[in-house]
Amino acid sequence: MRNAGHPAIARRTDVTDASDLESLAEATIEAFGSVHVLVNNAGVMTLGPLDEATEADWSWLFEVNVHGMVRGVRAFLPQLRANAPAHIVNTISMASLGPRLDGEMGIYTASKGAALGFTEVLRAELAGDGIGVTAVCPGPVSTRLYEAERNRHERFGAGRGMDTPARAHRQQPDEVGAMVVDAIRRNAGYVFTDLDSRGRIEERAARINEGLDYLEQSSA
Repeated sequence: MRNAGHPAIARRTDVTDASDLESLAEATIEAFGSVHVLVNNAGVMTLGPLDEATEADWSWLFEVNVHGMVRGVRAFLPQLRANAPAHIVNTISMASLGPRLDGEMGIYTASKGAALGFTEVLRAELAGDGIGVTAVCPGPVSTRLYEAERNRHERFGAGRGMDTPARAHRQQPDEVGAMVVDAIRRNAGYVFTDLDSRGRIEERAARINEGLDYLEQSSA
């Protein structure tokens, strides 16, 4: 950012620690005077079947992927309200709406489902305050998500390590970033980045509709 001529600050922040996020908010105000956009982008992943997951695995993913997002909103919301119109961007995942059912991403999917629910309700609650909220639901992106274990704190136990799976195509962060900027300008509720998103969502909807169809048929 600085090399491109933009003012910027950097702070190492542990989103599992509320005081770290509060300090980040204070540093941001000190440096720039106000906040208009908050992006909650921290996320971690572990792979493996649910019956092999430890309690520490569950705690780690939910502390970062869900509670970290909540802490970010709590730390910055007073400033966003004071400077409305403003916007919150929460990075979720396509796993929240079109989950993979291959026995590898169970905890991650559960955490992202919770994060999506939080984001949808938050959007409704803050609409009257002039604060937009967007859920970004990306497909495969070229990030270091599969290296997340490198930052796993000892209080969350030892990780199992992950290999980055081969993908025919991974979008670049800059591509997704441009979509997010456009969504902020449009106050869009959702951002999808992958062309197979509709199919994955419709597959899940079909499974849900089976239950609804049975209810209607059995109640007739």
